[in-house]
Amino acid sequence: MEFIKKYRVVVGIVFVVFVLCATVIFLQGNTADEYDGLITQKEVQLTEGEKEMLKQRILVTQEAIRLKENLGEEVDLKLISDVAYDSMLLGDLVTAKEYYEKYLDLNNINPSIWQNYAGVLRDMQDFAASEDAYRQLSVVSLSESTVISLIRAIERNNPNGDRDEEILNLLLTSLETSIGRTPALLTHIARWYEDHGECQKAIEHFEVVKDMLSGQGSDVSGVIADIEHVESTCIPTE
Repeated sequence: MEFIKKYRVVVGIVFVVFVLCATVIFLQGNTADEYDGLITQKEVQLTEGEKEMLKQRILVTQEAIRLKENLGEEVDLKLISDVAYDSMLLGDLVTAKEYYEKYLDLNNINPSIWQNYAGVLRDMQDFAASEDAYRQLSVVSLSESTVISLIRAIERNNPNGDRDEEILNLLLTSLETSIGRTPALLTHIARWYEDHGECQKAIEHFEVVKDMLSGQGSDVSGVIADIEHVESTCIPTE
């Protein structure tokens, strides 16, 4: 009987170890699949001392988060964003992504978090997810810069230019929002028309930009060069 008891104990221990190993392998496999083909580590210009400082700071903050969670207490969002930001500085894109997602699960109206999250996804070259994040950013905080960031995300996600009409519509629609007619948006529209052979429309929009900048007392030499470039190189579409 004693032998049978010991045998059962050994079998039980072996079974538990097997289950734990299988679980670890499964989770590792899922993680590998999730990030397959993506960049997970970004090169950063930090000294070894700076890297070590960030690693230690991340570990301390992660432990503080775990302690709060284990006690069933509300976790300070700043702790979560600190881990995400420090991981981003360290070039650890996976940890940065996961902690930004952890933050957004609790608060999805913080523009700076959406901005950083979208940037991490861009660095990972997950361009579809990055576009979605930049789109959400433009909903949370509509501005000239967020619209332009979204346009660049669409361009990265569709390098063949098959969504050019969508980009133009986005630009034109933005002029009718609280953003209004800004030199930056009008310049993007002018370049769109130039790239698509609508030369006269391009010149007209550059002229508006020139007048706006001139009225602000800003330098217009760059816009004049843009106009001259269109006049000398733009080939009108049939």
